[in-house]
Amino acid sequence: MCSTIQSTPQGFKFNFEGKTRECFHCQPDGKTRHWTEECSVCKGKRKLPKNGRNYKCKNCNGNGYVSLKTPKIMGDCINCGGTHYVEINKYDSMNDEEKTWIFDNLFNFEKPYTKPYSSFNEGYLGMGIVCGVTDYGRYLKMTKDQFRNEVKEIFLRSYGQYVSVLKDDYLPKEILIRRGDSGWNAWDDDSKYLNGDSLDPLTAEMLADMGIELTIETEETER
Repeated sequence: MCSTIQSTPQGFKFNFEGKTRECFHCQPDGKTRHWTEECSVCKGKRKLPKNGRNYKCKNCNGNGYVSLKTPKIMGDCINCGGTHYVEINKYDSMNDEEKTWIFDNLFNFEKPYTKPYSSFNEGYLGMGIVCGVTDYGRYLKMTKDQFRNEVKEIFLRSYGQYVSVLKDDYLPKEILIRRGDSGWNAWDDDSKYLNGDSLDPLTAEMLADMGIELTIETEETER
């Protein structure tokens, strides 16, 4: 079992308790540094008045700031509090051990994909997708072992955020591999949105704010 994945009655999930990573916003000393400062001539306004007109500031080339040869140390990083470490959350990247466990235990290359068409969520929103490659025809010429090895290599070197494989904070029961003329995709086959029967709440709210109404087609919809 992977050290950060735990089994619960509801399914497998990541355990982030006590796990940290380096802060991206500061140096190892926990201090933030600025490599620019406000232009001392135009005071950040980018332009200067002259003969009744506004002209681009020559000192900063109209940027409003100038570059520094040595950075300014601004104090403790507000993101990590000066420790240079922050707690890992679901928006961080999975490590190789975690991705290897997911590939070995959840990726399913044998289960056929029987839906006659792609749902709206699949085709337009990419919902439930874990990773994939568009490469017209090449993957169809590979043997099963060649294809499996290549999928694993691509998945392991992908950015791979935790959230990309989580549904309601739990790992799916399996991740289904679909190979076709245009390449391959790895889909969360346990996603409640995969069949296109409903939109996830955030997408539905976003579309509603934009004044867009959608009718999601299901297999029973007359075509």
